[in-house]
Amino acid sequence: MILRTTRRKAIRVEPGEIGIPRALYFFYHPGLWESFFASLGFTPVVSAPTSRRTVERAGRIAEAEHCLPVKLFQAHLHELVEKVDRVFVPRVLSTLDGHISCPKLAALPDVAAIEFEVEILTVDIDQRRKSLGDTLVALARSLGADRKTARSIASKAVQQTRSRPRHSSERRPSGDRYLILGHPYTLGDGFISGRVFGTLRKLGVNPERGILADPKMSDSLVKWDTMSRMYHELESIEPGQYAGVIQISTFNCGCDSMLLDHFRSVAMDKRIPYMVLMFDEHTSLGGVDTRLEAFVDTIRP
Repeated sequence: MILRTTRRKAIRVEPGEIGIPRALYFFYHPGLWESFFASLGFTPVVSAPTSRRTVERAGRIAEAEHCLPVKLFQAHLHELVEKVDRVFVPRVLSTLDGHISCPKLAALPDVAAIEFEVEILTVDIDQRRKSLGDTLVALARSLGADRKTARSIASKAVQQTRSRPRHSSERRPSGDRYLILGHPYTLGDGFISGRVFGTLRKLGVNPERGILADPKMSDSLVKWDTMSRMYHELESIEPGQYAGVIQISTFNCGCDSMLLDHFRSVAMDKRIPYMVLMFDEHTSLGGVDTRLEAFVDTIRP
């Protein structure tokens, strides 16, 4: 773990406000970082949920080649540096043993340090080498907590990130159920996924968010962490379990571009209709509604 300013000079942190962008890694472990830093005496300041204004800001300040989630990260960070003097931006290398994360997540602290005049608190998240709990203990210790306190805080933080039950236990007709897949930061961001879930409910069907728990199946060639979780979830469902599968993707996502066709073939083998909804900052929400209506109408008997 490293604490540094934009000049990359190590400094000592005293508790105070700490900004947390509501983007990317924020959605991997909802609530974890706010709870963790609050337990250490900091005052977490989370950026506001993504809005049309956030998207417009992202389009102005971010490189055009970035995917939408990375652009939104920069917009959320821009919002925070107007409010706080210190932000937390981890370097995400892997969230699953034996896998790697999208390379862009490894560069986030450097992007923040280069582009914004703000102190950056960062830590390496690499579950190939160290568990999340051990990473949190080490970070807490570096911020002044004694060993016992650090372990207690880390344990509580990890416990609240445990996966919920795989899906709703409520019995529902398979013809009404649709599995919605996507990276945590696409499913978790209400601006990206909210329209999808809302429109499907208005159409009288039940969208179920993919849980993306750690894969329990045999190894595969998919070595990107969240892509592997999505792949194994898709592989684990039974033919007829869902009326359809909808994958939310974002333009310029390199991981998705490599595997979406393979995901489609897996769904076809199970005779489950599959559709990709692609989002970027120019996406028309009305167009999303039209595609969803057409998809559901095509499937309905």
